[in-house]
Amino acid sequence: MLYCRGTVSKFWEYTVVGAIAGLILGWVLSLVSGDTFVVLLVGTMGTVVGIVLGIVHRYVMSDDARSGRRVLSPRVRKFWQVLSIVLFVLLFSSFLIGLSMFWWPGVPSSPQPSEGRVYPLNNHCHYTYMNRQEYLLNESMKWIFFVLFWPFAAIIHFIDPFDEKRRWRPMIPPRPWWQ
Repeated sequence: MLYCRGTVSKFWEYTVVGAIAGLILGWVLSLVSGDTFVVLLVGTMGTVVGIVLGIVHRYVMSDDARSGRRVLSPRVRKFWQVLSIVLFVLLFSSFLIGLSMFWWPGVPSSPQPSEGRVYPLNNHCHYTYMNRQEYLLNESMKWIFFVLFWPFAAIIHFIDPFDEKRRWRPMIPPRPWWQ
């Protein structure tokens, strides 16, 4: 297989190390606090940190000495790279927070007006009831995701700050028809 450069392994290395470190830290914190939800939360955040470190290592800190003509100056390209990484982290975080709300502990399955838990959250026809703060957090995470997705997609598709369209791809010849 032919590659342009071998930084793909560093991306996965940072991601796996971040996930393992997050799970170990979450396990230790769950032993101290007695809450198993902490393992999921801190493990997820460790994975996010690992992914961000992998992306930063692969794209921002790597050499930009590829051949070909430059469409963007290096300074403008760096701005779009940093902006797209920040948008990706915000998108991923809002998605995880919005998704994790379905498994939050202590959310009752029947409305409790005395506690203010009157806002339903539908989890495959199994309703749980949130208070106003949780409801507003859920709605804001949905809107943040939908509002930030389109600029992120436009930047990646039209501006191409990471030069994905000109990057070499692995070249594998097709197998013969008789195999």
